[in-house]
Amino acid sequence: MKLKTLFLFLNIVLLAGIALCFFCFFSLLPLASVMDGSGSTPPPLAAGIWICCVAGFVLLVALAAADVFWARHAGIFSCLSAENWPGLADQLEKETLGKGRLRKLWVSLFTDVLVLLSDYETLRKLFARLKAEKPALYRQMAPDFAAASVAFGNPDEAASCLETVSSQPEDWAAFYTAFLAFRKGRYREASEQFAALAASAADPVVIAVAGYYCGKVIPEKTFGIGIPQETLAGAASAAVRRVRRLLSQPQWEKLRIRSGKKVRAAVLGKTVQSAGLWIYSAPEPDTGK
Repeated sequence: MKLKTLFLFLNIVLLAGIALCFFCFFSLLPLASVMDGSGSTPPPLAAGIWICCVAGFVLLVALAAADVFWARHAGIFSCLSAENWPGLADQLEKETLGKGRLRKLWVSLFTDVLVLLSDYETLRKLFARLKAEKPALYRQMAPDFAAASVAFGNPDEAASCLETVSSQPEDWAAFYTAFLAFRKGRYREASEQFAALAASAADPVVIAVAGYYCGKVIPEKTFGIGIPQETLAGAASAAVRRVRRLLSQPQWEKLRIRSGKKVRAAVLGKTVQSAGLWIYSAPEPDTGK
């Protein structure tokens, strides 16, 4: 019902805007016969008439586009409103794998639904199709597929997917590269990668979780086996400092909840929550100032 209500509200707003433009247009039109002595319509009046025309036309096009989009994808919106996940998966499969409409909106939503339904085979088909037909989008979605592969117990496929990302991967791709190294016992490699993310990543969730691994997880896992603890401690302090500068704790909680709706963060489960608790309960790092 929420989506239908929002769509109805959008229609009412657009219709009201169109009605207002027409009202202003027909109110100003009779005044166009008033001359300013030069034999032409006063410029401000002419400009007002044209503005009403253009604004009304733009709003009319927007209304038509919104209605056509809703009508074409009514099945998807209906299942989404009803939280009918199997039905939504069927609708999105027809849209993406059936009709070949591999748009980011549908691919991202389809990925989330397939993970929710634990349908890894269909997810593999989706990403194989993406890799063949939309390599740029495939690279954008690589962290989501890597996260899903990890969740379904296929770390090798996750690693293979991340190999397609450029030499300067975005934060989440770099995070899952480090995460897989950690899962495979390559602790030194993982510690270096997590430390780099804690210092340079832009996404606050990635900074927090990378810092949490440096400050809490890796030291407990690798105590006494030669991992440089000073480097880990420095990266952990940097992560605490950076996240606290970017977000207050209430802002962090909102971000954590919002990001938890996406596969790349949801797969980590309570790790993101634990990272937040660690960040905001840690002593304020000494900046040396």
